[in-house]
Order: sequence, then C-alpha cells, then structure tokens
Amino acid sequence: MPIEQVKAKLLSSGYSSIIKIEVDDGHYDGEGIKNGQKMKFDLDPKTGEILGEVPE
Repeated sequence: MPIEQVKAKLLSSGYSSIIKIEVDDGHYDGEGIKNGQKMKFDLDPKTGEILGEVPE
C-alpha cells in the first residue's frame, strides 16, 4: 500500500497528525498524534491495518 494511502487510513483511524512513517523489516512503523497523545505504531504494509500502537 502506498504511503499516501497509509497516511489517509491512519487519519481516518483517529490520528490527527502523522509525524513519520518508515519501512522496517517488511512493515511500516512510525509516530503520530492520536487523541492529543504522541503514539508509536506498526502497520501491515499490504493492508495498512494497525498491528500495534503504544503511547510514547
């Protein structure tokens, strides 16, 4: 899934801002703001689904 589609999916999942997205070991990981809190996330590269997210 292209980065722009991944960003759009994150924004529709409650993120108000995406700080960074990187490809790492076959998946996307990055940081963003969700509900006013900085979060780290891991995403499936094919579907853009959030595999995990934790507060930073």
